[in-house]
This record gives sequence, structure tokens and C-alpha cells, in this order.
Amino acid sequence: EEEEEEEEEEEEEEEEEDEKEEEEEEEEEEEEEEEEEEEEEEEEEEEEEEEEEEEEEEEDEEEEEEEEEEEEEDEDEEEEEEEDEEEEEEEEEEEEEEEEEEEEEEEEDEEEEEEEEEEEEEEEEEEEDEDEEEEEEEEEEEEEEEVEEEGEEEEEEEEEEEEEEEEEEEEDEEEEEEEEEEE
Repeated sequence: EEEEEEEEEEEEEEEEEDEKEEEEEEEEEEEEEEEEEEEEEEEEEEEEEEEEEEEEEEEDEEEEEEEEEEEEEDEDEEEEEEEDEEEEEEEEEEEEEEEEEEEEEEEEDEEEEEEEEEEEEEEEEEEEDEDEEEEEEEEEEEEEEEVEEEGEEEEEEEEEEEEEEEEEEEEDEEEEEEEEEEE
């Protein structure tokens, strides 16, 4: 009996030990799983950090590009301003030259106008003399035409009278013929 009891105790102890071992194994497994999860989380965090860093780098690059563009624009603006200033100076010089030319032209125009006025006065006088002569000639021609027209009118009147007489004679002859036919 004692032996049996010992055996039973031993078996129980063994069972307990087995259970402990199993529990330890389970705990180890759980710890391993936890560690794995932690490692995964760490990896994810690292990836996120890398992504963030990449994004920041991209943003930095974009900012640098924008700054470069702004600098280029500033340079372009400066160049444009310089060109505008040069153009303004050239325009002012051109305007001054144009004003001088205009003044010279005005003086020339005034001289020409004076000469033209003198010529016009002379021409007007000549034209007046010519017009007077032409008027006299026209008056003479009109008088002659009036005389001719009067003669033509008289001839037309005579022709009309002759035509009327002929028409009357024809009408008389027709009336006579009608009367004869009626008789």
C-alpha cells in the first residue's frame, strides 16, 4: 500500500510537473506571440516614419523648387524693369526728336502757306479777269442762241399750223364721204 501510495504521489507530482511545463510552454508561446506582435508594430511604426520622412523630403524638394522659381521670377522682373527703363529713355529721346521735327515742319508749313496765299491771290485775280471775259462771251452766245431759238419756234409753229390744216381737210373729206354714203 505504501508503495502504491508513493507511486500515486509520484504520478501526481509528475502530472503537476507536466502541467507546469505545459503552462510554462504556453506562457512562453504567449510571450513569443506578444514579442512578434510588438515587432510587427515596431516595423509598422518604422514604415510610417519612413513614409513621413519621404513626404517631408518631397515637401522640402517642392519648397526648394518653388523658391528657385520665385528667384527666377524675381530675376525676370528685374530684367523687365531694366528693359522698360531703357525703352522709356528711348521713347523720351524719340519724342524730343519728333517735337523738334514738328517745329521745323510747322515753320516750313507756315512759309509754304504764305507762298500759297500769295499764289492764290494772283491766281484769283487772273481767274476773275478770265471769268469776266468768259461772261461777256457767254452773253454774246446766249443772245445769238435766243435769236436762233426764236426762228426755230416760228418754223415749228408754222409746221403745226400746216398739220392742223391738213387734219381739218382730212376730217372734212371724211365727213363728206360719210354724208354721201348716207345719201
